[in-house]
Amino acid sequence: MLYPDPEETLRDLRGAALESAYRAWAKRLHPDGPDGNHEAFLRLRKAYEEAKAGGRSAP
Repeated sequence: MLYPDPEETLRDLRGAALESAYRAWAKRLHPDGPDGNHEAFLRLRKAYEEAKAGGRSAP
């Protein structure tokens, strides 16, 4: 099953909507899950942290 790009989804969200979307994606991608994907989960976490920081990436 194909899903939309989580990084693209998180980029446009803020506040509670951001956290809700992150949690939903994290459940799908978590490496301990049946369809888990470690690399995708790490990209999701990075995108979430950047979105929380307002799109600024850490040096």
